Amino acid sequence: MKRRNKVNNHPSFSLRAHNDAVHSIAFHPEDQNLFCSADKENLFVWDIRTRRPIEKIVYNITDTSKNLFHINWYGNSVVTQDRHGFVTIYDERENFEAVSTFSTRCTTFLRSQFTRNDPTLLWTGGNSQDEIGLWNVETGDNLFSDEMKNISHETGMIMDMQTFVFQNEDYVAFCSEGGHVDILSAQGLHVGGLQVPDPCTAILMNHSGNAMITTTTVNKFYCIQMNIVEEEYNVFKTVEVDCEGMSTSAIRDDCKIFGFVGWDKCVRLYSWKTQKLILKLPQTHTVNHFQFQPNTNRFAIGLENGNIVLYDAF
Repeated sequence: MKRRNKVNNHPSFSLRAHNDAVHSIAFHPEDQNLFCSADKENLFVWDIRTRRPIEKIVYNITDTSKNLFHINWYGNSVVTQDRHGFVTIYDERENFEAVSTFSTRCTTFLRSQFTRNDPTLLWTGGNSQDEIGLWNVETGDNLFSDEMKNISHETGMIMDMQTFVFQNEDYVAFCSEGGHVDILSAQGLHVGGLQVPDPCTAILMNHSGNAMITTTTVNKFYCIQMNIVEEEYNVFKTVEVDCEGMSTSAIRDDCKIFGFVGWDKCVRLYSWKTQKLILKLPQTHTVNHFQFQPNTNRFAIGLENGNIVLYDAF
């Protein structure tokens, strides 16, 4: 059934059961469950049909002062990470029991994401390009080659990464606070990149792996055309926005709508095709995370006050 992009700027409903700030949210790729981290020790799973929590996963981390920073999943696995480089894999088929734990040795752990084709391979990123890793989550081995050293050592802190598939091969794009955008293959090869004028905050990719958008700490985002085969990467459009900077971002699974949270606490939704603003949703509290639900028009935001707000905006 074709989606109709009918604008609705009112929340559909909220989930109100967290005493601490919501750090991160992630929809299950197939069912109606929503994962949420909202304190230092637990990961909650919500059934958004009943609007009730159905599971609580206790982190497999002995030092509870380490906060969960982001959640990712692939199929039946959920991965949690803390700021100090520890990764724990939980298996949904085993009642969310921890099946693997290892240290990435990142001094500050910022991002992780599974490859698209292989559910056992996980990209991680930390303070710099020296802390990028490609891990086998079953063995805890880092598969990332030390030969990949031709990325500039001045990239700075890794701010975001996105995995994608191009011609059936796995790749990852990452951006840094130094304004570098780089592409790596799953074999650890640097296949290109470019420099944008401003510090980056997030990357959004389309399905075909030939275009991306990077948001920044200033009032603009950059649209980048990619040609991995020819190793050509060019900014084809710069879009100014009415806020001073951007933080968390997300793209709908059909790649027609994307959005980001501004430093002014507003969620902004844009058309990928035209890069024009569609909807602006001011929030009273700081938005820590933002995600679209797969195969729907719904998205959710996690707030500093402990609430999760869901919108059926289109």
